[in-house]
This record gives sequence, structure tokens and C-alpha cells, in this order.
Amino acid sequence: MSAAFIVVFAGLPTVPTIAAALVAGMADGFTEIVYVSRLQAAPDAERGRLFGLSASAENTGFGLGMLVSAALLESFSPLQVVASFHGLAIALCVVLLAVLAGRGGTTNRRPDRPEGRDDGAARDDRPEGRDVSTAEGRSS
Repeated sequence: MSAAFIVVFAGLPTVPTIAAALVAGMADGFTEIVYVSRLQAAPDAERGRLFGLSASAENTGFGLGMLVSAALLESFSPLQVVASFHGLAIALCVVLLAVLAGRGGTTNRRPDRPEGRDDGAARDDRPEGRDVSTAEGRSS
């Protein structure tokens, strides 16, 4: 997405610019769906806080980015500003990939979940993996 966004500001003719904008938009939509799906996979007790923290971080980052980029546009061209911000995002992703590759690509998978997935296979017979309260107020 970031690379396509940089291309949009590169001053290309109209058709390649529109194609790059389409790629940037589709990539942004895809990553948003994957990101929100990952947040949805969090346990119920953590999901609300994760969504709140995520929204706060996104809005804060977007707002600060707009303020800084507006100030930078006084001295630099739009291409330079866009390339530096999105280039930074690309560089950070490369660093993250290098760190993960150095660790062997492991994540914090729980041993009771095969391949780190939460498909309910490791849980007992409780419906949808949640505690079911009995009439006496105890969990089953």
C-alpha cells in the first residue's frame, strides 16, 4: 500500500496514477480487514480494550502525521513528504520481518492450540468455549 501510495505522487501520467491509487486502496482495504479480523480473534475479555487501544493509536498517529506532514509541506514537495512517511513505514516493516526471521518466525503461540490457531479444538465441551453458569451460579 505504501509503495503504491508513493507512486501516486510520483507525477506519472493519469492512467498509471489511477492504477497505483487503485492498488493502494485495495491493499489498504485488505490490510484493514486482516487487522480487524486479528483483533476479533482476541479473547472476549481483551477484545474491547484491544479495539479501544487500536483506535486510539490509529487516530493519534493519523492526527500527528497530518500535523507534521502539513508543516513539512511548507518546505518540501508532496512527493518528498509522502515518500518519507510511507518509506518509513516500509522500512519499519522490513526491520520487523528481519527480527521475526532472526527469531525463527515464532510467535506467542499457546501450546494447547495447534499451530497457534484458536479453533476450539483444545477446549472442553462448553458451548463456544465460554463458561456456562449453572443455576447455583457456579461455572461448569
